[in-house]
Amino acid sequence: MSDAYQRPFDPPEDIVAAANLVAAVTPELQQQRPELLQAAKAATEEYSTATDAWYAAEAATLPAAGELDAARNAYAEAKKKADEARKAAGGCHGSTAVETDGGYTPERSGHGGSERRRTASG
Repeated sequence: MSDAYQRPFDPPEDIVAAANLVAAVTPELQQQRPELLQAAKAATEEYSTATDAWYAAEAATLPAAGELDAARNAYAEAKKKADEARKAAGGCHGSTAVETDGGYTPERSGHGGSERRRTASG
């Protein structure tokens, strides 16, 4: 065996004193036992009631969670189509430019915005 498992076995120093302590405490613990059993039973019942309420609440939210998932999927599909359309529109050289923020300005399109200013000012 490795050294990690080599542990010495040392018996208790005063086994008689430990036995006397256990004998003295046992009657008090025996008196407390019924109260502790009753408290444990009550706690178990309360836990069971709370667990049942949790499962009922969770079951009530399942339809809403399904609707949320459906809405998220619909949003993802719509966003995908919008991104594809935006990409396709950005690739053409028409009279307008489609920007990701949706704003259109002549400067962004590259079609005469700066030329008009130069003409007007100069």
